[in-house]
Amino acid sequence: KNKKIIPTARYPIENFVKGERLSFMQGNIFMSTSMFPYDFKQGFIQLKNNILHSSLLKVSKIKGDLSSLKELLFLDTETTGLSGGTGTMAFLVGLGKFTEEGFVIKQYFLENPEQEYSLLSRIVKEADGHKIVVSYNGASFDIPLLNSRFALNHIESPFKSFQHLDLLHLSRKIWKLRLNFCKLIDVESNVLGFKRIEKEVPGWMVPQIYFDFIKTQDARPLNGVFYHNCMDVLSLAAIFTYASDLLTNIPSESHHAFSTDLLSIAKLYEKTGKLDEARLFYDTCFQKEIPEEITAKAHFRYGVLSKRLGNYEKALSLWEISFACGDVSAAIELAKYYEHKQKSIELALGWVEKAYSLLSLTSNGKTKVFEDDLKRRKKRLLFKLRNCD
Repeated sequence: KNKKIIPTARYPIENFVKGERLSFMQGNIFMSTSMFPYDFKQGFIQLKNNILHSSLLKVSKIKGDLSSLKELLFLDTETTGLSGGTGTMAFLVGLGKFTEEGFVIKQYFLENPEQEYSLLSRIVKEADGHKIVVSYNGASFDIPLLNSRFALNHIESPFKSFQHLDLLHLSRKIWKLRLNFCKLIDVESNVLGFKRIEKEVPGWMVPQIYFDFIKTQDARPLNGVFYHNCMDVLSLAAIFTYASDLLTNIPSESHHAFSTDLLSIAKLYEKTGKLDEARLFYDTCFQKEIPEEITAKAHFRYGVLSKRLGNYEKALSLWEISFACGDVSAAIELAKYYEHKQKSIELALGWVEKAYSLLSLTSNGKTKVFEDDLKRRKKRLLFKLRNCD
């Protein structure tokens, strides 16, 4: 007679991933723990427990400050699908914490989807005592997914009361000028200087590896999945450390940073109203070689900041360089200055004409806006000139 064949664990997970099973009334889950001491380096970034993080939190619009790094919870999930949806669940959840001994990562794994309640209950316990969850694109994926799984299991999500620091958004603000993409692997290789080893499993393969495990109970391929998840969480800590240092060290210890990174940080500080900090980052940026394609914009932005600080002499010289590099906006700012500050209609008109000349050589989405501005400006200046006569 035909009998249903139930796969046996010929290759149990404990043979390939260091860890232990935790028993709950609702079922067991597998937990793997890794500890990285504070002399450990992820690429060239050394982990440490004395990070000056207040500037990072402020530019990330996190309210308040931390009394301790222990209030941060670093999170990454591996799921049964990459598009989300109610049918998608997290089968591996990695949680990282700063402790006295080092950075500790605990990974919770579902050997059976029916054990999801136990896994989620464990996450609630791990989240206790933390205030901020740190992720990479977690605001759009990981946290909404987990919140939906908590709801389906009738468990109150701990993350609803957390502030969320999504390092993808911060990475784009700091490194977008020199990186074509800001995926985690791009930041790892180009910013942290970290390369993953051969057992790394690409993210797109992860769901199928889990489905295969459920069918076969062959845990051998899961070793690479655990490594993938662990490195994701560890890189979160490294990015947090490095970005905190970049934002805090003004500018004496930023000598190793790219000029594009310093320019982005200057803009961040300018937006948050920290003009003196912004000026120092601009100064450090201009001591380095600036890529030709952003030279005009860099000089223009620093000119705007110099104007806000009341240093018109510096602003004028920066705008003149920006205009020479092809920025019409700089000519408009110069026209404004000579019209309103120097009351020189002739010089203001001269810069309007120069702007028109440059505009005729360029073509972009702002051309129409510039033309309209220059047309109104020229009409007004000619009217003033006639009345003066």
